[in-house]
Amino acid sequence: MITAGIGVCMAVAKSGSRADRDALRAEMLAQRCGIDEIAAEMRARWGFPVRAAYRHANGLTLDQAADRCNAAANDADTRTTASRISDWEGWPQTGRRPSAFNLVVLAKAYGTQPRRLISPDEWQALDERERLLLTELSGSSNGHQQPNDRPPHRPPQRNGITPASQPPGGQSSAGQPSVAELTAAAARESMAFASWADSSNVSTSALDHLRSELCRIAINYVHAPMLPLFRDLTALRSHAFELLQNGRQQPMRAQTLFFLAGTSCLLLAHASQNLGDSASAMAQVRAALTCAEQADHNGLRAWTQGTAALIAEWTHQHRRAVEFAQRGQPFAMTADSRVRLAALEARAAARAGDRRLALDALDRSARARDVSALDDELADFGGLLSFPVAKQHYYAGSTYALLGEPHRAEKNALLAIGMYETGPVEQRSYGDEALARVDLTTARLALDDLDGAREALCPVLALPAERRIEQLSVGVGRVRSVLALPRYARASIAREIAQDVDQYQAESLSHSLLLTQ
Repeated sequence: MITAGIGVCMAVAKSGSRADRDALRAEMLAQRCGIDEIAAEMRARWGFPVRAAYRHANGLTLDQAADRCNAAANDADTRTTASRISDWEGWPQTGRRPSAFNLVVLAKAYGTQPRRLISPDEWQALDERERLLLTELSGSSNGHQQPNDRPPHRPPQRNGITPASQPPGGQSSAGQPSVAELTAAAARESMAFASWADSSNVSTSALDHLRSELCRIAINYVHAPMLPLFRDLTALRSHAFELLQNGRQQPMRAQTLFFLAGTSCLLLAHASQNLGDSASAMAQVRAALTCAEQADHNGLRAWTQGTAALIAEWTHQHRRAVEFAQRGQPFAMTADSRVRLAALEARAAARAGDRRLALDALDRSARARDVSALDDELADFGGLLSFPVAKQHYYAGSTYALLGEPHRAEKNALLAIGMYETGPVEQRSYGDEALARVDLTTARLALDDLDGAREALCPVLALPAERRIEQLSVGVGRVRSVLALPRYARASIAREIAQDVDQYQAESLSHSLLLTQ
């Protein structure tokens, strides 16, 4: 039943079908009830979760609610879908928790305050920063106040209509503020809030600087020495964290700042892995995923899950690597991200001995560029955060080598090397090119082409110490194990290659110890 201040009541509470909701909404709107009152009545009658109740109070389908949210956010790079709205409505029983930014956008779309879209039980699941933001936006210092459960008290009505002679606020007795005083006070409060909302410790130029520096590092990462870039990355990440922790930003700028902070953590994860510290790399991945959730950025979610797969693969957790790669695929928006995740899944599956899955993932990777895709902010960085065709061939070559198909492995490795050698210098990834040469060496050894194997490996062994990433040590070690097989015992060229590999490993170990010191 509609609460006692409201006029004509519907005689029997029904099922909560669309027809029931439409009838109730029309009746309450005719009685000049607001969205908050309609949502509260729908919750009381039919037990809707709070965010679903507000959507129904507005008479919206999931798709229509998503369209309103996108219009409210006005951000072409981050799109809300009907599925995401459903996830937010189902939480905490199912679905995904909405961030404070999500609640602000929903509130704007539904015509209410963000604080009203979270129930008392859900309130405690938010972090302290989110609770503070929602409390301030709702104009209340009481973080536990929750006006969602029942409609607010309304003044007595005649025939369901508030008497027109009453001034705003429902009071008509002498001595109350005049209409002009009330409107002036409301205007002052609105201007105070606007001043608060417009204040920020993050300017557009500061965000542009962070973005351009991350772009520089992502591009230089594939062809420049790593340690100077690692120091720059650490400084950028710390600056972004400091801005988030010690200041305040408008919701859209906070979202962008979380995205940039997460991207810096993502790049640090790659750098830590290349420097041989997988545990630290995975810690950076967890930080990047946290930032991706706060930014609600699918591109960052997808790429970070792929990086987790890469780290798991190189630490011999092959099944986990497959799971990480598959976990990122629903979030992949760009062609590069789709190709990368399928290629990572293929190679990890091959390492795990799952030939069928590896070949299936290779096929999906090859077809991923033919499917229409969107762009996102992450793709704009380029460099390490891209997945060019050359890299795709390198991954395919690695997978075929692991599957025991040396002819296909050799073909793809040669394609990758040729593309890196003839492509733009700034896109020539010395690490991926060297790893493709290792795969080419392994394939030629399997084909008993010892001269070809030595030719493929020589550029790798000649790399300067600062470019010998951890994955190369693993790959070269695998070559050394193959050379130790009895079939090569009497081959002098095999012994010469083995001696060169031993020298390479000794130099790399010495450099690694120097770095540690």
